Amino acid sequence: MIMFIFKFILLLFIALFLFILIFAFRILNYFRNGMNQFNKQNGNNEGRGRHGRNSSYGDDEKVIDTRNPEDANKKIFTKDEGEYVDYTEEDK
Repeated sequence: MIMFIFKFILLLFIALFLFILIFAFRILNYFRNGMNQFNKQNGNNEGRGRHGRNSSYGDDEKVIDTRNPEDANKKIFTKDEGEYVDYTEEDK
């Protein structure tokens, strides 16, 4: 009798593990399909070079940035340039 209960509990644990595994794969596929649809809608799969970035402006006007990421992410202004604002504390 005890062996039957042990086998039954083991079978339940295996079934629960398989159920959780199948559920996790379904969620993973759901997110993967959503990401693929999002990428297709944004046109990320078409006409890009190795480091190119696609951007759309207005009526399907495409701007393709073919610079490498280091050049594209460089700051334009140096640290000593920019707007200076006098800071004054106000009394409450």
